[in-house]
Amino acid sequence: MTKRIKMTEKTLKKIKNFFSAYELKKSKKGDLLFKPEEDKNGVVFIKKGYARAYTLSSEGEERTLAMVKPLFYCSFLGTITGKKSPFYFEAISPIEMWVAPKEDFLRYIAKENGMYEELTISLLLELSELAINAQTLISGSAENKIGSLLLRLSEKFGEKERDGIRIKFSIPHRIIASMTGLTRETVTLQILKMEKEKVLKKEKRSLIVINKEKLADMA
Repeated sequence: MTKRIKMTEKTLKKIKNFFSAYELKKSKKGDLLFKPEEDKNGVVFIKKGYARAYTLSSEGEERTLAMVKPLFYCSFLGTITGKKSPFYFEAISPIEMWVAPKEDFLRYIAKENGMYEELTISLLLELSELAINAQTLISGSAENKIGSLLLRLSEKFGEKERDGIRIKFSIPHRIIASMTGLTRETVTLQILKMEKEKVLKKEKRSLIVINKEKLADMA
């Protein structure tokens, strides 16, 4: 696992303040937010909620990018490269998001000292992490793949509780299967095994990591 270097809280606050001047759009869980090649008309920033990015194979099978809340980085990448996204974006929880015109956003980060560079480095780190994790998802066993994914989600989107680390959003087995290239049945069996071995537990539709060290060994 790579150590994640986050965007600074100061920069994040400035970005939220910038986006808050634009209309707040709301979507329900399961809503399709954007389609491939669709112009999002700007840079997208999620205020609240989680989304996934996925593609469809020629057989209609979903393949989910191993990245939750991808809209900001995907739209920022499209803004600086001029390339349209190849992904579908789906809300996996209720979503509140802003969309700012590309030109407005680029002007804003250009005048804020060091912000363009910080966002570019943050984007590169996200892409680097995706590339590293892709190796596990390609060559690892079912246990490696699911362990690596859940460990990463708990580190990036986990909330410490008395019993362990709760992943903040519900993640159905079908989406874990789509992220890891496994069948839903295999995912279910692995999750049950992790529960039996006291690595995870389910509560209120979410997963709680109760033995992070053992999960890391599995990953």
